[in-house]
Amino acid sequence: MIQSVQELPLVLSTNTSDITFSNDELRTRSATCQGWLNHTEGTAQYTILGNGNCCQPSVYEVTFNANVTGAEAGPIEIGLKENGTPVVGASANEVVVVDEYQNISFTKLIRLCPRENVTLTIGSIPAVSGVVPAVETVAPTVKNANLIIRKIV
Repeated sequence: MIQSVQELPLVLSTNTSDITFSNDELRTRSATCQGWLNHTEGTAQYTILGNGNCCQPSVYEVTFNANVTGAEAGPIEIGLKENGTPVVGASANEVVVVDEYQNISFTKLIRLCPRENVTLTIGSIPAVSGVVPAVETVAPTVKNANLIIRKIV
């Protein structure tokens, strides 16, 4: 398991940018370079290492929450990305007002193939999901972000 945080406000440069997490507050022994998960503080990428000897998929719980605002008013969406692609059902959106923070959160269980390395990131999604016609999001500012990745099976 790993719990990472980004306490200070982080202005994302675009509506597709990923959140960098400055501190890994808690790591279990398995969440190090010797285990199933790699993360370097100050980066956005969490690499889950595949185990080529195993034939059963693994299940992971990803929990995220943060306070968000924007330099301009409008919709924002923050979500989980697997190898750069947004994961369906793993995002939260809000309409923000300039310099007024609102809280967003989501939890998602994901199943991953045991033979592949997968990179997970949390970042801004360019359009609000599930809305037709598409509504473009604004670049968010994130603070007090908290991310937990836990291996379930």
